[in-house]
Amino acid sequence: MSDGGKLRIGIDGARELAMEVENLDETVSNLEKGLAAGAALIWLTNRQGARYGVVAARVAFVEVERAADRSVGFG
Repeated sequence: MSDGGKLRIGIDGARELAMEVENLDETVSNLEKGLAAGAALIWLTNRQGARYGVVAARVAFVEVERAADRSVGFG
């Protein structure tokens, strides 16, 4: 089972940042810590290694989706 998944962050002003991450729990934890601590900028890294800086004060919502296990066959 993979611990990766998709993260979608809504930004004030009708914009969104969607990304796939390797470790979903760690990424969400870092995001929560940054928001709770009042960080100005929260850095996130996607599955390919690209980094994104998110202005914490502009975060409207966060949507989390776990990666589904891929089954083979007619299951």
